[in-house]
Amino acid sequence: MKRGKSKAEVEFGRKVALAESEEGLIISSQVEEGNTCDKTLAVPMVKKSIEVLNKAPEEVAADRGFYSSENEREIQGLNVEHVAIPKPGKKSEKRLKHEREHWFERLIRWRAGGEATIGLLKRKYGFDVCLFHGENTGIWVNLSIFSYNVTELAKLMVQAC
Repeated sequence: MKRGKSKAEVEFGRKVALAESEEGLIISSQVEEGNTCDKTLAVPMVKKSIEVLNKAPEEVAADRGFYSSENEREIQGLNVEHVAIPKPGKKSEKRLKHEREHWFERLIRWRAGGEATIGLLKRKYGFDVCLFHGENTGIWVNLSIFSYNVTELAKLMVQAC
């Protein structure tokens, strides 16, 4: 899998797409073989989240790698009120106005917090190095996510008391 870093031209690994709930729990994950395009993962991840939650999320945020106008339309067609996926490259005045709306900027800031979750998963929950190889990688990923979610649920329960 190529990452574009000058030090390591080719690295091996898998791409993992995560969906995080408003409470900070990871509600779905998808392990991809090779370097698949992020654009192809956006709609399936939202559909998987709908399946898990039994309802459409009110808001969806993703980074610019997931952007396509078709993805935005399809996600909105799934009864998602706000979809915040920044468009890469040159933007029209209409698009700039759209991306400067308060809810859009709020969701993009929230999405940036998801990067901290990924860092935590790597640092504390074994997400950085998989000890299971081949087709068993998904098991390792889900064990890491399970451990993280148990910790987050415990924090939520303490806050509720």
